[in-house]
Amino acid sequence: MALKDASREVRLQCFARRVLDEALDGLDVCGGDIQEWARAAGLLDEHIVTEADLAPDSETLHGVRDAEFLSIGDSWFSFSGDLKDENVRWSELFS
Repeated sequence: MALKDASREVRLQCFARRVLDEALDGLDVCGGDIQEWARAAGLLDEHIVTEADLAPDSETLHGVRDAEFLSIGDSWFSFSGDLKDENVRWSELFS
């Protein structure tokens, strides 16, 4: 079974283990590595910038970090459904 087809719990565990294994081995973990592991675990969705995304009235890139530097064909990422605020039970942290 491929990681992307595993359950949400297994994908989150795999991602956490990957980050922690690297960090605990004393390796420098760069943002690019974390981004790639998150993509492989299905925690990020990749989007390709279109001309419509760059239109002055478009809201697509609203809130995307460094969106002003994006060009047509560039990639940007958003949290997958697993990590969107409305799907995370934040209340469990504060109860």
